[in-house]
Amino acid sequence: TVSAFLKGCWEKARFAWDFAQRQPTQEDKRVPTFIVLDEAHNFIPKEPRGRADATLREQFRTIAAEGRKYGLFLILVSQRPDKLDPLVVSECGNKAIMQLNSESIVNVAVTALGIEDVPSKLMQRCVRCGKGRALLVGDWSGYEPLFLYSAARRTKKGGRDLSFRART
Repeated sequence: TVSAFLKGCWEKARFAWDFAQRQPTQEDKRVPTFIVLDEAHNFIPKEPRGRADATLREQFRTIAAEGRKYGLFLILVSQRPDKLDPLVVSECGNKAIMQLNSESIVNVAVTALGIEDVPSKLMQRCVRCGKGRALLVGDWSGYEPLFLYSAARRTKKGGRDLSFRART
């Protein structure tokens, strides 16, 4: 299903790009398409478990490497950056690091995300990050790492966890 979706997105973006190239610049009505992939390590693993995983990883590699030209962007979300495919991660110019669970995870995240140039003092603050806080790294932070503090939620929290009681 994901593979078919990606193929459709890729073909649509390339067709729109080709069409736009034949039009005057002021008539280009394209808008960016963002593919948000939660639990990305399950779709783009460093070690594919089979041919289907490897094929899907190649699709994501292509989009990560060439998609921006066509207005196709990836947003990867993962609590396990060490399990992500390093080639895809290397194409990610912007990163947001939220709360990390321990000092040892900080080192894993730094290596996996390729952010060795971020001062360790800033990375250590990620261990104590609360909700609504993230360390931004990349172009969107002006190439100087900075902390984001988001506003409090203004909507009612919805949903709930599943009950662990046996249902009859």
